[in-house]
Amino acid sequence: MIEKKEKMIGFLLGNANPSIKRRVKNEILNNLTQREAAGYQEQILQEPNIRRCLACQLDNGWFGHGFHGTGKNVGQFENQETCTKYLGEKSVDKDTPALKRSMEAFTDMSLYNCDSGNEFKLAANGSNLIRCACIARARYADVIDISPQIQLFIPAMQKAVDEIMSYVDNDGICNLPVKYADLFKGWGPYGGLQLEVDWKSKIRKFCDITFRALLILHYSG
Repeated sequence: MIEKKEKMIGFLLGNANPSIKRRVKNEILNNLTQREAAGYQEQILQEPNIRRCLACQLDNGWFGHGFHGTGKNVGQFENQETCTKYLGEKSVDKDTPALKRSMEAFTDMSLYNCDSGNEFKLAANGSNLIRCACIARARYADVIDISPQIQLFIPAMQKAVDEIMSYVDNDGICNLPVKYADLFKGWGPYGGLQLEVDWKSKIRKFCDITFRALLILHYSG
């Protein structure tokens, strides 16, 4: 398993985009230098979808005019949920003013008026659980307490890890079939894992899938 992990890391550092490389060096290897972080940040902020997110931020810190997904006047990257998740997953610096302001907006419970379902009574229920998921993916769980919600999850993890790792080949590439590709690639309220710009190249597709497999392997341990 250790050898597979090392090969996965090597494959991603040699082929993936700035967001994935930065997360591998920061989260997996813990050897990201300040100079590397600044270089990756500069590249990431130039990506079109990142710029769309930043351009729609309101004075109160909220991204766009929606909370949970798209609407008539709310585009894919023009709502609080998708933008906060996307910026966090793309590894935009945690202290970037726009991301920080959006997290501050999440502490003002009056800024969103979705349903108030209780996630402790019904599984995956309620707008507060969505809010907590956004906070977690933006890496702000150490600033805003979401520990009660974290306890609700991901016990059959080891079985899933073993299955996923069985698809990693000798080159460190995870060939796990993506059954619902649209959910993997389509950023929105119920999907979004793709960090590469597109899957027109098989290498980009393999980078996205291998990176997610690597994260699961790393954090399961």
